[in-house]
Amino acid sequence: MPQYYFDHDIDGASVRDDEGVTLDDLEEARRSALDMITALGRGKDEDRRDSRVSIREGDGPVLLAVSLLLRVERMAALVRAESLSV
Repeated sequence: MPQYYFDHDIDGASVRDDEGVTLDDLEEARRSALDMITALGRGKDEDRRDSRVSIREGDGPVLLAVSLLLRVERMAALVRAESLSV
């Protein structure tokens, strides 16, 4: 069974996976990356989060990458309404 490595890029900071995990195939690795990226999106109460999980085998090239851009946009009408109620 292949050994897959999951490198993380979170808001510009990179973390290289040096341990890896043995999985049946790339499809199982893809599902794992989706679970990881979902957890990263829920991880903090922020208005913006830009995350990427890249999958590779050993020192080989990236086989697959899963990205998430989370952005909360406050709309002018809502901001105005909140300031009027204070």
